[in-house]
Amino acid sequence: MPDALSPDELKAELENLTRLAGVNLSPEVFDVLLELTRMDVVPTATAQVLKSLCTKSQLRASYGGK
Repeated sequence: MPDALSPDELKAELENLTRLAGVNLSPEVFDVLLELTRMDVVPTATAQVLKSLCTKSQLRASYGGK
């Protein structure tokens, strides 16, 4: 089993993954994703959180919010 990544290594790997996937995340969403990854949250739950954040963001935008 490989050694666990340091917090800085994990952040760098996640930044690289999002860049390679062509995903642009706000710093706040990136921090949420990073924290979920650090906590070993299962990918399906992480996806649900990201979908929820996206939906809330779209609703705010449609109502002229920030």
